[in-house]
Amino acid sequence: MKDELIIDELRRGRSQVLKKVYVHLGTVTRMVINNSGSEADADDLFQEAMIIFHRNVIKPDFLLTASIK
Repeated sequence: MKDELIIDELRRGRSQVLKKVYVHLGTVTRMVINNSGSEADADDLFQEAMIIFHRNVIKPDFLLTASIK
């Protein structure tokens, strides 16, 4: 799913679209483990990032300047 569509869906209140972003959890997990973290650390980090991402996306002045990945 394209980033713009994810943002549009979130702005329409369709938070279930966040499931589409979870495809990136594996990448985050590998990065955290390669830097002496654990899988639990990666899960916590990803969850916190998802919360912050969602809060920011619904702000009217939010502008995506990088890919969601």
